[in-house]
Amino acid sequence: MSTAVGREAFEDLADIADVELALIDETSSPRQFAQQLRWNAAYHRLAQGL
Repeated sequence: MSTAVGREAFEDLADIADVELALIDETSSPRQFAQQLRWNAAYHRLAQGL
Protein backbone atom coordinates (compact mmCIF):
# COMPACT_ATOMS: atom_id res chain seq x y z
CA MET A 1 0.00 0.00 0.00
CA SER A 2 1.19 3.53 0.54
CA THR A 3 1.81 6.12 3.20
CA ALA A 4 0.62 8.85 0.82
CA VAL A 5 -2.90 8.57 2.26
CA GLY A 6 -3.78 8.49 5.92
CA ARG A 7 -4.94 5.67 8.14
CA GLU A 8 -8.53 6.83 7.92
CA ALA A 9 -8.59 6.27 4.14
CA PHE A 10 -7.48 2.66 4.60
CA GLU A 11 -10.06 2.14 7.34
CA ASP A 12 -12.78 3.51 5.06
CA LEU A 13 -11.65 1.29 2.18
CA ALA A 14 -11.66 -1.79 4.43
CA ASP A 15 -15.19 -0.95 5.59
CA ILE A 16 -16.40 -0.45 2.03
CA ALA A 17 -14.78 -3.68 0.81
CA ASP A 18 -15.88 -5.55 3.97
CA VAL A 19 -12.36 -6.82 4.62
CA GLU A 20 -10.13 -6.87 7.68
CA LEU A 21 -7.51 -4.14 7.97
CA ALA A 22 -4.25 -5.32 9.55
CA LEU A 23 -2.41 -2.16 10.50
CA ILE A 24 1.31 -2.20 11.28
CA ASP A 25 2.60 1.03 12.79
CA GLU A 26 5.54 2.21 14.87
CA THR A 27 4.06 0.74 18.06
CA SER A 28 3.53 -2.76 16.59
CA SER A 29 5.72 -5.67 17.58
CA PRO A 30 5.84 -8.96 15.66
CA ARG A 31 4.53 -10.92 18.65
CA GLN A 32 1.70 -8.47 19.37
CA PHE A 33 0.72 -8.31 15.69
CA ALA A 34 0.60 -12.11 15.32
CA GLN A 35 -1.46 -12.40 18.51
CA GLN A 36 -3.93 -9.80 17.28
CA LEU A 37 -4.36 -11.70 13.99
CA ARG A 38 -5.06 -14.92 15.93
CA TRP A 39 -7.67 -13.17 18.11
CA ASN A 40 -9.32 -11.67 15.03
CA ALA A 41 -9.45 -15.06 13.28
CA ALA A 42 -11.02 -16.65 16.36
CA TYR A 43 -13.61 -13.86 16.58
CA HIS A 44 -14.59 -14.27 12.93
CA ARG A 45 -14.91 -18.06 13.27
CA LEU A 46 -17.15 -17.63 16.32
CA ALA A 47 -19.21 -14.87 14.71
CA GLN A 48 -20.02 -17.10 11.73
CA GLY A 49 -21.63 -19.62 14.08
CA LEU A 50 -23.93 -17.08 15.78
